[in-house]
Amino acid sequence: MKTRLLLLTIPALLLTAAALTLLTKSCRQAAAPSTAGSNSVLLKAELTSLTLRRTGDHAQLSLTARFTQASTPPSTPPSTPPSTQANSPPSAAPTPAPILLQAPLVSLQTSTGAPIPRYLGPLLPEPLLTAPPGQSQDVALHYWLSAEDLSGKPTLRVSGETLSLPPLPSLTSLPEAQSVPVPLS
Repeated sequence: MKTRLLLLTIPALLLTAAALTLLTKSCRQAAAPSTAGSNSVLLKAELTSLTLRRTGDHAQLSLTARFTQASTPPSTPPSTPPSTQANSPPSAAPTPAPILLQAPLVSLQTSTGAPIPRYLGPLLPEPLLTAPPGQSQDVALHYWLSAEDLSGKPTLRVSGETLSLPPLPSLTSLPEAQSVPVPLS
């Protein structure tokens, strides 16, 4: 009896997991952030906090920066003639698509210019800028650094501009599995 119940439960669990996976993928694709035209987006950033957390022979760098979209791509001219526009009710301004803050728009690089990989934790949200142009938003970015990456001076590249990070402590000076704040000045 228990074997039969177990045999019926396993396929049901597999079907549920497959359905959830497909549902999650379709929801992510439907609400996909803007990555096209990232070269036309101009962002300004200001560091607000830095923390390091050692995990074995690597460290997770969590940095929070205040991002502001400084300009938007040029708008397209209206498609309806001006005579019909005067009689139509005003429409709401379109909501800008969120901007995914990833390379090449935003990247962390070693002192030699090599890219440092993003830290993709299972519960970390995607770094999305959802604020409209001209407004600021704090966004957390997470990176996975080796001991060599910590020995140099990493830089954050945002829209082609370089932001220098303050000196980071060595990996051996960090306690295991504890977040350590890094002073910004």
